[in-house]
Amino acid sequence: MLFDIDGTLLMAGGAGRSTIDAIVEEHYGVANALSDVRLHGNTDPLILEEVARRHAREESEVFLPVLRRKFLERMPSVLADRCTLLPGVREFLDRLLAQGVPLGVVTGNYLECAAAKLEVTGLSSYFSMLVTATDTALRDDMVRLAVSRLSPLTADRILYVGDTPWDVRAARASGCGCLAVSTSLYSRQDLHREGATWIAPSLRPFSGDAWKFAFAAPGPAPSWAPVTAPSVLGGRS
Repeated sequence: MLFDIDGTLLMAGGAGRSTIDAIVEEHYGVANALSDVRLHGNTDPLILEEVARRHAREESEVFLPVLRRKFLERMPSVLADRCTLLPGVREFLDRLLAQGVPLGVVTGNYLECAAAKLEVTGLSSYFSMLVTATDTALRDDMVRLAVSRLSPLTADRILYVGDTPWDVRAARASGCGCLAVSTSLYSRQDLHREGATWIAPSLRPFSGDAWKFAFAAPGPAPSWAPVTAPSVLGGRS
């Protein structure tokens, strides 16, 4: 089973936004540099490239490596007191590990940021594999890479857990199932439209043998789950 980090396992309290905003303001005197940049479902390198193009313009190729270096230097200390686990995460991971389910991370964070977030929330030991934006900038390619590393498991036996339409699309592009959690900006209807295999309000509902839904064929939710719509698990939207 593969997990996105931000908005799925934890919230980072705006650490990335505040760090990038501060760096751009120091260099160009521009406040709120990320005001029109999509963050949810995006990846660190693509975000930094867009910021450099918008604010450094003809100097973007010079500024981008500076922005990246300062971002990676500052993020661990900024993250230290901002990260909070989302409901049900640790309990779900404990159950999966107890059942011998291999766990990995697929995240749009750079490796340094992903490792810092997992460390500060005590999640590092749960995951045997990390695929990050240090490997590739595109989320679809990240999921494909993770699937290849889980061989001989095939994509149809792997579930990607995420919270944005881009997570759902990446799972579908790789042939994986997708458990989408409506824990951030996107509603259950948004995630359903993208074709998520399962949708839940958080990871809290999953206890006991609930993890086994990952290996069931897509369709109506199993009998153990409260149902409000096909393939939608948990309470109201």
